Amino acid sequence: MTPHPIAIEQHSQQRGRCRSCDAPIVWAVTVPNARRMPFNDPVILSPVMDPREGVVLVDMDRTTSHFATCPDAARWRRNKAPQGARVR
Repeated sequence: MTPHPIAIEQHSQQRGRCRSCDAPIVWAVTVPNARRMPFNDPVILSPVMDPREGVVLVDMDRTTSHFATCPDAARWRRNKAPQGARVR
């Protein structure tokens, strides 16, 4: 199954380091919810154009969310599932 691209604001990418594991990451603001999301560096943009002005697509076949690789990702999750809850 091919992952769907993630839409981000075109000029929102900022390099930084993870506060937990110190890995190099790239922060980007997602569209339409305007939340910052960490990606492992480098972020590869999709050749497919988004019709919305100022929006680009991240190629998730070649880019990884830092939440998927950070050993401390659960510590930073905003919507923590209650203990014993099923996660989809």
